[in-house]
Amino acid sequence: MKKIFKEAHKMTRKMVEKYEVDYKGQFAICLSYLLNKEEEEMNGTEKQIEYANIIKERLIDQLSFSKTSLNSLNRKNFLLGFKEPLMKDYGKNITIKEAEKAVTIYIDTAIKNIREEKSAKKLIDIYNAPMYTEKTIYEAIVKFFI
Repeated sequence: MKKIFKEAHKMTRKMVEKYEVDYKGQFAICLSYLLNKEEEEMNGTEKQIEYANIIKERLIDQLSFSKTSLNSLNRKNFLLGFKEPLMKDYGKNITIKEAEKAVTIYIDTAIKNIREEKSAKKLIDIYNAPMYTEKTIYEAIVKFFI
């Protein structure tokens, strides 16, 4: 949602400069356009799309926060959530620094894929999956978005 607001402000500024229109009114038009555009892109019922957009925002926020907290004391446990793709791509002889770089790339890839996901049902199922299994949300993200 934050991204949409930024894009709406950017579009509004261009329109105001070019056509000298009212900022508030033009912002409302731009925001409405972008929200409708985003909803049209996703498949599912209206409620699914609404919930999926909330999930997208949460997952992206969670991954972005995780990316910034790679230097915390729990980084080893965090990196274990990405053990499967790390082993597949780098083997057993990977250093912590290499793993951190790789996980940063994995997170960027996951964020990109989450933003581009068109199925509301898939997002909802992935988000709810850890509730019904012992897997973490990171394992679900690795499985479906990396």
